[in-house]
Amino acid sequence: MIKELLEKLYAKLEDEPDNNRKSKTGCFIFFEEKILTQQKFDKFRNISVSSKTMKNYYEKHVEGRKNKSKEPSAELKNCISEYLGYNNYLHFCNNFKEKSKNSSQNNFVSLKKKTSYWCSTFFCTNNLFNSFYSK
Repeated sequence: MIKELLEKLYAKLEDEPDNNRKSKTGCFIFFEEKILTQQKFDKFRNISVSSKTMKNYYEKHVEGRKNKSKEPSAELKNCISEYLGYNNYLHFCNNFKEKSKNSSQNNFVSLKKKTSYWCSTFFCTNNLFNSFYSK
């Protein structure tokens, strides 16, 4: 879930209207300097995270690069989750799992409909072909 959390964070940072830095480094500098300093994140003031650490987290957990960064702290995951509009990290995880479950169910239904359509088309075409050439 950390991968998904960091992907969503980066995407949201890129879309921030006040963020004119779209690189990974620039986005995480924006997060450190502009987002974490907002009053609504005061309860996370004891989080000590730099833009370089955030970039390392992203590169390790999203891009699969090897580095010495570990997993973000529970407090940082909660902070990022709140920034993304969730109550906390657990809320993010539960919503993400629910959306993934619904998405896979919708994909199955869609595949089932497509398969049914193509099978029907094949049989109709086959019947037409057979009736035309069987005479």
